[in-house]
Amino acid sequence: MKNKNYIPKVGDLVYVDSSIYLSHGVDDFIGGLCEITSVSNGDGNYGIEVKEDPDVRYSWEYLAELQDKLKEQFGENRGYQRPDHRPEFNE
Repeated sequence: MKNKNYIPKVGDLVYVDSSIYLSHGVDDFIGGLCEITSVSNGDGNYGIEVKEDPDVRYSWEYLAELQDKLKEQFGENRGYQRPDHRPEFNE
């Protein structure tokens, strides 16, 4: 599995964790395999963006350490946006 020493590339598949929000549910995301669309390097700290959640930049160093755990959790399931538009979760 990819580790923090691996330099991510556009087109790579990586695991991203779920993000569920109580106050801005429109940004909810269900984790899984995602395709890298952008890689940036700020002083050796890589940031990535993925096709499935395009408005979010992820820290590769953080995600790299979670890859084995996330693979076990999500298997071959793809990540996807699941916005919750109910007013009580967007205040």
